[in-house]
Amino acid sequence: MADVPASRDGLYTIKPITGKGRGFVAASKISKGTRILLEVPLLKTPDSTGDISSAETIVLREVKSLTKDQQRAFFALQNVQGRRCTPVLGIVMTNMLPLGASNSGGLFLEASRINHSCQPNAQHAWNDDLGHMTVHALRDIDADHEITISYISGVSIGYAERQRHLMEAFSFACVCELCSLPLTARNDSDYRLDQVRSIEDAATDLDQVLDHPAKSLSQVHQIFELLEVQGICDISIARACFIAFQIAAMVGDKARAKVFAERAYAARKVLAGDDNPTTIEFKHLAERPVDYHLYGKSMKCYDDSWEAPRGICGEDLENWLWSTDEWSRYSSS
Repeated sequence: MADVPASRDGLYTIKPITGKGRGFVAASKISKGTRILLEVPLLKTPDSTGDISSAETIVLREVKSLTKDQQRAFFALQNVQGRRCTPVLGIVMTNMLPLGASNSGGLFLEASRINHSCQPNAQHAWNDDLGHMTVHALRDIDADHEITISYISGVSIGYAERQRHLMEAFSFACVCELCSLPLTARNDSDYRLDQVRSIEDAATDLDQVLDHPAKSLSQVHQIFELLEVQGICDISIARACFIAFQIAAMVGDKARAKVFAERAYAARKVLAGDDNPTTIEFKHLAERPVDYHLYGKSMKCYDDSWEAPRGICGEDLENWLWSTDEWSRYSSS
């Protein structure tokens, strides 16, 4: 089968990928943060379908409303569900992408062709303001390299759990770069990912943040160190930046909260664009951290300045940002 012509902006082609069916391949070098795709869903599934029977009824109604050309394109999509359900529902279950934080999903003729990697080079994100799915480059992608996203929603999980999820949901064993590591390196990777998830749970515990904010911020610092060693540049970075912002905001440290919000905004802009609602929210918080609904909930910190200390950058800035000795002098009673 011939390659599908390049995208409107000439960024990718859709072509056969060995062992994966068809997928996205960069037609030219794509720079980090570039919007690769902006696509409206062919059809949507609601937040709750109740059971398989009602889900099938809804999907059939949606498919019947499509044009003939759209129906042909729909039935050309992959179905890995086998006999577990009807072909129509199987295609939707195989190719549906989540629409934000809700349980609703959307089926996209192009985005559905993007293959999975546990260490992807692109990120898909639903933009509710635009009513479109976006895909952005998480890092520079060279020409002729495959463009990949993760089918696992931003959770740090180890090899066995990833394989189990992908096999159950999509009927394939992942052989991406991360999953193909030698056993020792894979075990090290699993340990780091487990640490990220464990530390993240602790750093977001409201009671701990209120009682021990400096400890919580130190834990977030550990997350960044683990993500760097792991080579992760996905939504985990934006999430860690926002957790750090929350901690600084809750203790009323405007200066640090502003810096962390700026970093959360920059990371979110890379993976979802400047017009994404969450990106817009992060930008506002970077400008006015005091507008965060939990700002000052603890009020442990005396620092009422808006900016980091003047004239510092690089290592000095990082040392100031993560060294919160003054917070310990304002611990809650």
